[in-house]
Amino acid sequence: MWALDSRVACLVDLSAPTVIRRGGSRVFGPMTHHAHIAALVAAVSCLAAAGCDDATEAPIPTFEAREVGPLHACADGSFDAAQINAELADYPELAAELGITEVRTCEEATAYFAAFSDYVESLPTEEEGRARDDDRPSDFRVAQADAINLTTGGVLRIPGCTGVLINERALITAAHCVDQYSPNGERNFWKTDYTIRDFGSNEWTGTVRINVHPNYTGEGYGGDLDDGDDIAVVKLLEGSFGFPNAHRHRLYKGTMSAIGWMKAYGAGHALNAGGGAGTLRSMHYYPDWAGPYHFLMYADDPSRLCAGDSGGPVRDLTPANGYAAVAGLVTSIQVDDADVDKCTTDGGKQRAIRLQHKIRWIDDMLGGNDNDDCTTFHDGDWVYERCW
Repeated sequence: MWALDSRVACLVDLSAPTVIRRGGSRVFGPMTHHAHIAALVAAVSCLAAAGCDDATEAPIPTFEAREVGPLHACADGSFDAAQINAELADYPELAAELGITEVRTCEEATAYFAAFSDYVESLPTEEEGRARDDDRPSDFRVAQADAINLTTGGVLRIPGCTGVLINERALITAAHCVDQYSPNGERNFWKTDYTIRDFGSNEWTGTVRINVHPNYTGEGYGGDLDDGDDIAVVKLLEGSFGFPNAHRHRLYKGTMSAIGWMKAYGAGHALNAGGGAGTLRSMHYYPDWAGPYHFLMYADDPSRLCAGDSGGPVRDLTPANGYAAVAGLVTSIQVDDADVDKCTTDGGKQRAIRLQHKIRWIDDMLGGNDNDDCTTFHDGDWVYERCW
C-alpha cells in the first residue's frame, strides 16, 4: 500500500500485513492469505463461483452501523461502543470471524480495532476490469482538468500533497504529509516558510502551527496502526490564509450510505508511469466498505488515486444548499510495484481516513478543549459540522 505523497512508498499484501521499517517509508511484507477468512468472504459476498447462482450479485458487506454514540476516552485513543456493538449485532458473521460479540472496555476496543483491520485488509481485491454498479457516474479521473482548477475552491496544494480548507486559518491533510517537519517527533510543532496554494491565483507563505493526531504512529496500516489516525491540522493561531471564505469545507459525520457517491480530489500524478502532477484532478469514489475510522474503495481504471493525492478530500455537496462537505481524506493506495507504480493497481484498494470521529479533535485543535468551534447541522439524511 502506498502513502500518497512524493516521499513515502508502501506496499501491502492482501492479507494481514507485517510492517517493515525502511527509513521514512512504510513497507508491508507479504503474508499467506488466511483460508478461513477467504472462505467467509466467499460465503457472505458470493464472490466465489461455487454455491452462488451469480458470482457478481452480492458485494462484500460494508459493515457500517447507523447507530453512533459518545466517544469513550482511553489511554491511547477513544472508541464508540454504541457504533461498534451495533455493527457486531448487525453482522453476526463478522462477530463470529473476529471472535468478539461486544465491546465495553478500552482493552476490548483495542482488540476489536486490531482484529477488524486485519480482517478487512485480508479481503481479496476485485477482479481487474470489473463492471461497477449501473448508478456509477460517467466521468472518472480527469487527466486535464482546467475547469476544475478554477471551480473547486478549498482544495489546496501543499508540499508533496493535497489539503482541504476547513476554516479561514486552518486546513486538514494526511499526517504523513507533514510529520517529517517535526524536529524530534513531536505531535505539535511550528513550521516556517510553509507555502499553501489553491488552483487559481491565491497563495500564502509563512509560519504555521501543525497538529498531528496523537494516535498517529507513522508505521503504516493494518492491526492497530494508522487506519484512522493519519490526519493533521495545519493552522494559524490568528489571522487568515486569505483564501475565500466560500471555499471552506464542512465536515461530514453521517453514514456513508446516506452520502453515497463522492469525489476524491488530488494534485498527484496523472499516469501510472509518473508525470502530470500539480494539476487538480478528481475521481468518483464510492465506499465499498466503511469502518468506524476509515473506508476503502476498489480502483476501477481509470478511476484511481495516484501518488501526491494524499490529504485530498473525499467529498460531495449537501443536497439542499450545495455546501462542500468532506467525509474523508485520501491516505494510501495498493500498488503492484512500489518502486515503479505511481497509481493504484486496477482493482486495488484505495484508503481514506473517515472524519466522523475526528471532528472533536479537530475542534480542540482549532480553539482549545471546549469543542466550541464546530457546530452540527442537518440536511435531510446528511449530518455535518461547520467549524467557523
